[in-house]
Amino acid sequence: MAEGKKNNEIKIGLLALGAIVALFLGFNFLKGNSLFAKDKEYYAYYENVEGLTTGSKVLVNGYKIGKISDIEMTEDQKFKIKITVTDDFKVPVGSLLQVTSSGLLSEVKNLELIAGKSAQIAPEGAVLKTMAGSGMMDQLSENMPSVISNVNSVMANADTLMANLKGVVTPSTGQHIDQSVAALEITMKQLEVLSRALSQQSGNITAVMENANMTMKNTNALTANLANNNAKINAILENAQVATNQLSQAKIQQTIDNLEATTNKLNGLMTKLDNKDGTVGMLLNDPKLYENVNKTVKELGELSADLKAHPSRYINISVFPSKARKD
Repeated sequence: MAEGKKNNEIKIGLLALGAIVALFLGFNFLKGNSLFAKDKEYYAYYENVEGLTTGSKVLVNGYKIGKISDIEMTEDQKFKIKITVTDDFKVPVGSLLQVTSSGLLSEVKNLELIAGKSAQIAPEGAVLKTMAGSGMMDQLSENMPSVISNVNSVMANADTLMANLKGVVTPSTGQHIDQSVAALEITMKQLEVLSRALSQQSGNITAVMENANMTMKNTNALTANLANNNAKINAILENAQVATNQLSQAKIQQTIDNLEATTNKLNGLMTKLDNKDGTVGMLLNDPKLYENVNKTVKELGELSADLKAHPSRYINISVFPSKARKD
């Protein structure tokens, strides 16, 4: 029983130790400290550390290579700053530290490390030289007198310009300006009306654009179909060319001559038919002949009808002579 209680106490102790280690690592991680890599420490002295705090960045051309790990005031009212730099960055001898602003309106400042030209690397714990820095607002403050002078010069030129304009602008010129402004106002109103009309017709314009897009799609589809059927179209054109060649090589003139000869023969035949001297002409053109033929055909018709009605009048066939025959 006592042994089990002892094991539980050991587990609780290990769990608490793990929690403390995790808390320590997390705290250092949040502070920006490297957990596993070894950082190198350097020192610098400043008389004024306004804007600098523990955790401020150490930059090289805007790239972070370290941070301020501690700020301590010395007995002579100076400030001793300890910086930590990542182990992979080599600090040359003669490097400088300059205070820079992190933004135009920000009061937070960082340290910019200006690497020296020496090939020798500064040893860890070395004291780096410092250089007075100026932020954006400081630069503006330094340049403010010249800026104010330039502004005054511009204002003087503006006053001169306005005076010249007053001399140039006459009552008639002012009237023309008023008319121009009135015309401009009318134009703006017309543009407003046009804008409203376009806004109201936006649906129609959208429909027109959609129809145009559909037409373009159909055109593209037609072009694609023509491209796909290019071989067939070429075959049709070749067949048409062959047919044209055959027509050009056909004996069309001979056929026309034959038709002309046939027409002449038909004209001669019609001439003979119109001539009363010929047999066919007399048959077609003599009324008496027509009447005689018509009369003969009529009599033949009557004779044929009587023959059908009374055949015994014309045909008498008997094997034995009848009494009437004897008589």
